Amino acid sequence: MKKIILLFILSFIVCQLGGYERRSFEEKDGKIYFTFEVAKKAVSSFIANNLEDPKTYTIYPLSVYSQVVKGTNFKYVFAALKSNGRVFVYTATVYISDDSSNINIKSIVLPEEN
Repeated sequence: MKKIILLFILSFIVCQLGGYERRSFEEKDGKIYFTFEVAKKAVSSFIANNLEDPKTYTIYPLSVYSQVVKGTNFKYVFAALKSNGRVFVYTATVYISDDSSNINIKSIVLPEEN
């Protein structure tokens, strides 16, 4: 639990750079809902394709940030907790156009072991 709290604080500090604004998962914003689902599936897919046994990981959403450009970039920070106690941090950035007609993954940052 201490690791997850530390990761949350670290993700907050890192995402303050680059014009990102901290948002909340509790907001009644459809764009957050849709982009969160895209980001979660992308991280789950990355784990399934690149790790030895994805069923030993539990994914926790830590924070969400947004940056307005020609549309909006949403940056999601996830913690992947392995059954042996190892924690990995994934950051997924999803772009959504102003009219919500275009939603795509811009990047998934590879995990850093903590």
